[in-house]
Amino acid sequence: MSFGEKTGRTAFFADLGREVVRLSEIPSTFTDPVCVGKAVPICPGGGLTCIADVYVTPNGGVALAFPDLTPSDKGTLQCAAGALRTRNHEWLDEVASDYFFETEGQASLVIDVMARIGFMG
Repeated sequence: MSFGEKTGRTAFFADLGREVVRLSEIPSTFTDPVCVGKAVPICPGGGLTCIADVYVTPNGGVALAFPDLTPSDKGTLQCAAGALRTRNHEWLDEVASDYFFETEGQASLVIDVMARIGFMG
């Protein structure tokens, strides 16, 4: 997860069970991220601070970028981490399908996007 453009900061956080901690460096799992969704509501009833862009990586990582998050919004990070734990590949495919239908006129699943970019096989 990362802070957004409004704060001018980027930070990665990891969900370690019930705790969200800031990482000192980007984990290798999150190299080559591919955007599969923009302005996706993450937390039920989370308001505008819980709207995120969704990224997946060839290594299976899922990252959320919160454009409106500030460093003091740690509660939003914990809410998002909890909500993300309840999501599965079907949710990611739904997000990707909606995003690519809106941006390219053709719905695509995550695996389709990764193959098209050259990250498969």
